[in-house]
This record gives sequence, structure tokens and C-alpha cells, in this order.
Amino acid sequence: MHVTGTVGPGSPVVELRGAAVGYGDRPVIRDIDFTLTAGEVVVLLGPNGAGKSTVVRGILGLAPLMAGTLSLFGVPADRFRDRHRLGYVPQRHTIVGGVPSTVTEVVASGRLALRRPFARLRPHDREAVAAAIGVVGLSDRSGASVATLSGGQQRRVLIARALAAEPDVLVMDEPTAGVDAANQEILAATLQTLVQGGRTLLLVAHELGPLERMVQRVAVMRDGRMTYDGPPISGGDGAYHRERQGHVHHLDLGRRAELGLGLTGDTR
Repeated sequence: MHVTGTVGPGSPVVELRGAAVGYGDRPVIRDIDFTLTAGEVVVLLGPNGAGKSTVVRGILGLAPLMAGTLSLFGVPADRFRDRHRLGYVPQRHTIVGGVPSTVTEVVASGRLALRRPFARLRPHDREAVAAAIGVVGLSDRSGASVATLSGGQQRRVLIARALAAEPDVLVMDEPTAGVDAANQEILAATLQTLVQGGRTLLLVAHELGPLERMVQRVAVMRDGRMTYDGPPISGGDGAYHRERQGHVHHLDLGRRAELGLGLTGDTR
């Protein structure tokens, strides 16, 4: 039996307990306990290969749960039906393909999970698409080919595509990767608008950068395990230190060494 969960503000929307997720017969992450509650903004931090994206893929059902439990909106994942409530923006720098597509056409593809195959867009579908494009600030480019957009604008189109399904939770893998500083600020402002509207965000990143001002919690991954889960800047436990360089915030040197990030400003 498939069921749909309902939760109120502050209730868990994602719960992993003793979770292992992997590929084939090899777990990539092990013994993970993690909870995301409604209205939260949480970032998964860590170096390449730490398991951040695998956590996300496990939550989204794109990689198998090999041990432990996963609940979505208070419902065991294998019984949860409305996967569209989890919007996903993958780590991609471009959405230009072989077939020319407009911004509206790409964003409208986000409605596919909510309607019958090959069915025409209904009025509500068109309203949701227009609203999603408006949220990311691209209404004036809705009829433009995505091939004519900058990398930052294309990232915003991907966000709009996810938002078109009207999800409760938005999951983003490296949202600022390959985006210049100016467009990172625009992306951050877009996400801040979503947060103010009550959206729950789970972000994967190497560092906080311009996202820091909206982040409530950081979960650090290393070698397939979660080594820290708490405030992005600690109040006294020494886990984090704010080192301001423009808009970039790095981990302190001791913590960087522990996480395998090197002792300078590189993030690998």
C-alpha cells in the first residue's frame, strides 16, 4: 500500500536512521543518522567522494537503501507515493541539448510527474510553470532558447523546473558550481525567497559561500560517514571558524585537515 504523509511546520520530512546507501553490493555511506525538518535549510558539506551526493540519491530513491531506515514525511520510503514532493536540481552546468527548447518548455517538463503521459498542459499546469519562472526571475526570458542563457541563468531554469512540480522540499546538488560570483548572489537571493516562503531546502556544497546567510544547519561528510551535524559556525565547540574572504567562508585549518580539504583555500 502506498500512502502520502502530511506534516506540519517543524515536523520531520526526511529521516535516515542507521542508513547505508550504495551501488551494487558496495555501500558508499554507512551508519548515517540524519533528520531534515519542515522549513529547515541544511547543507551537506565535504570533499569530493565523501558521500554527500550518495546521501541525496538515497533520499530521492535513486540509489538503494542497503541498511537502516528512510522515512519521508513520516512514511516509510517504500510506502511513500508522492515523490514529486521532493524537488531535485542535479549538479549540471548546462541544460542545452540537441533539441532547441525554450525556458517555458524546459520548466514545463517539471510537471510531467503530475499529469498523464502526452496530456496537454492544463490551466493550473501553465500557472505553476509561469509562477516557477517568476520565482527565479526569468519571466522576461520565458520564450528564449535556453542555449542563449548564461550558466547562472540555466541553473535558475533548473530550479524553476523543479519548482514547477510544487514540491515541499527542494534538494540541490552543488547549486553554485560553475556559476560566477554575480550569479551566485542571484541564486542565493532566489533561494532566500524560497526560504521566506516556507520552502525546505537540502543543499550539497563544498563550502557555504553566499549561501551562508540562510543556512541553519551543516552536516559534514567524510569517508562515507557524517562527522558533524550542527550550526554552520559553532558557539564554542571549535568545530567551525568563520574565515571571511570576500563572500567565501572556509573551515578552520584543523578542521580542513581533518576533512581532507587541504590547508589553503582549495576545495578540490
